[in-house]
Amino acid sequence: MKTQTFSLSNLTCPSCEDHIEELEKKLVGVDSVNANYKKSTMNVVYDEAKTSSDDIVKAVEAMGYGAKPSETKSKKGFWQRG
Repeated sequence: MKTQTFSLSNLTCPSCEDHIEELEKKLVGVDSVNANYKKSTMNVVYDEAKTSSDDIVKAVEAMGYGAKPSETKSKKGFWQRG
């Protein structure tokens, strides 16, 4: 499992968080999504064998928002630039 932070754009209200968090149910391999309207970010925990950060970005864009990977945290806890 990989945890990755994404910068978000085009968020217009706090309910956008709920809409983005639906990715958890819609995208195979995504374990959890935590969006933050005030910070315009989301943290996603996903299985790299089933999906990729590119797939996540495309899914967010299909919802009408923008997404860009920012940083990642591996299972071992080491931070990397993504």
